[in-house]
Amino acid sequence: MKNSHPKPLSKSVLNQYFSRLTHGYLLALGLIGFLAFAPLAVLITQIHSQSRYAAMTALAVEQRALCQRIVLLALRLTQEPDASRRAEFRAIIARWVNDVERIQRGLIWGDPGLNLPGHPGRDIERLYQEAPTNLDDRIGRFCEEAHALLALPDTAPLAPQTPELTPLLQAIPGDLLGVMDRVLAAYEQAGSLRATHLQIFGTVLVTLLLLTLAGQMSLIFRPLIQLLFSETHALETNRRELDAVLRTVGKAILTTDERNVILTANRGAENIWKHPDHDLVGLSLRALVLPGSDLEQEDWRTMIPPGCRAETVGVRKGGGAFPLELCLTEVRHDTDDVPGGTRHFTVSARDIT
Repeated sequence: MKNSHPKPLSKSVLNQYFSRLTHGYLLALGLIGFLAFAPLAVLITQIHSQSRYAAMTALAVEQRALCQRIVLLALRLTQEPDASRRAEFRAIIARWVNDVERIQRGLIWGDPGLNLPGHPGRDIERLYQEAPTNLDDRIGRFCEEAHALLALPDTAPLAPQTPELTPLLQAIPGDLLGVMDRVLAAYEQAGSLRATHLQIFGTVLVTLLLLTLAGQMSLIFRPLIQLLFSETHALETNRRELDAVLRTVGKAILTTDERNVILTANRGAENIWKHPDHDLVGLSLRALVLPGSDLEQEDWRTMIPPGCRAETVGVRKGGGAFPLELCLTEVRHDTDDVPGGTRHFTVSARDIT
């Protein structure tokens, strides 16, 4: 009849199982590492994105202010009688116009010196390039008119009705500042929207990380725990079966370690020596033979070659002696922490009275 009880898995099968388990565990750890790093990368990207839009917004604000200052200083040219002061004003206007033009190019195409990446997004680019706003064209005309004003000879204060001055004066209260305000609002909205998207993405990644941890518990630790329970049950079942077999054997069977200490004893040993089996465990085998006998005085393992039998005199719990036959079998257990493994000995005994 085939034995239906579970058997412990062999060492090779266990090694294969734990190898697959280790691979799965490393894969899960790699995924967890990626998902743990990803939110950090998202945070860095969010900070960089916020810095990018903050820089573009700040320079767009500065460009708007420069246009206003250019117009105000151009008005000073109509009121300042001192030629040296007018020359100073012209130099300042020229510098500001160059700054306006550089900021304009940087906002659209990028400028590393101004920390501007350029290409602000399709919606903002439409405000620069397409009607009805067409801010790039408006800024271009404003700067051309400023250059034309500076190209006039400086012989006297400018007249308020100077043709080159009139377009500048009309630009500020006209549509130029209104269009620039729309662009500023678009930069702020784009930065806020970008930050919101990155926050949502980071939340999704954190959720995936938590789900991966839960999956790791289910896919890795749960099978491992099931394996441990299964192996423990199989070992316990086999131990009970072995105990049942040993208890039904007519001979006394003992197992000892290398120090002759009894590890297990069956019912046959209890019947021969009149000791309860739990009392035998922990005793030295020499305590079960008559004092003064060869096996009590010498190392009995050297006197009984494995597989051979020897006769001696046993002593029961009450002190009674009886003729005893012993047979020794050595069992070696391979262990990683003990070179050469550990040795146990199985001793079968028979009362030969």
